[in-house]
Amino acid sequence: LPVLFRAWSDISINYITLLLECKRNSKKFKYILIIICRLTKMRYFIPITSLGTNKLAFAFISYIYVKIPKR
Repeated sequence: LPVLFRAWSDISINYITLLLECKRNSKKFKYILIIICRLTKMRYFIPITSLGTNKLAFAFISYIYVKIPKR
């Protein structure tokens, strides 16, 4: 693996399935999206309602992309 010099330049994405439904703000969440920075080991656990690509992309943009430092 290459040596990492910048946070969030290399990430790991995974999700947890087969959970019991959890209600929050009138939404039913059944999955958890996990995003980890491989350099800092900072991690985000994001509840999501489905595993559709549009939901995963929206969660990534809403929680992660807005927080990435710019060069």
